[in-house]
Amino acid sequence: MVIEFCEPDECDISQLVWNMNKADRNELLAIGVEPEWGVRHSIETSKHAMAVRVDGLVACIVGLAVEDSLGEATPRPWLFGTPLLYSDNRTFVRSTRKVLDLWLSEFPEVSNYVDARHSQAVSWLKHFGAELGEPEAYGPLGRLFHKFTFRRS
Repeated sequence: MVIEFCEPDECDISQLVWNMNKADRNELLAIGVEPEWGVRHSIETSKHAMAVRVDGLVACIVGLAVEDSLGEATPRPWLFGTPLLYSDNRTFVRSTRKVLDLWLSEFPEVSNYVDARHSQAVSWLKHFGAELGEPEAYGPLGRLFHKFTFRRS
């Protein structure tokens, strides 16, 4: 198995949108965002965006969106995966640890929200040491989401 980290290209984006994991697609729809727009917007607003390929196929695209709001940077990690990512937890664990270490070397903390229905993502966030808040209504549909935060040790 060959794992590559690279800048996402059109092929990666197309593969991801076409074959996005159902829970990731549902999470985007729950916040009122069409999946293709969500992926493209996330990449465009990210300081670090990368495709993770396994044997040449896209497993996920991950990034850290940094918005400048009133002079303050708010780093927001995101990840959209294909079934390939979810079929091999070892791939995810290896790739996530590298990416998380990169982000936390630059920022003291990163945070975002995760759909409370996305049990696999919630489980992984806990595994990697994220602090998870209680579920709260989020987005235009008012679905329950957990705020999660990673902090530099």
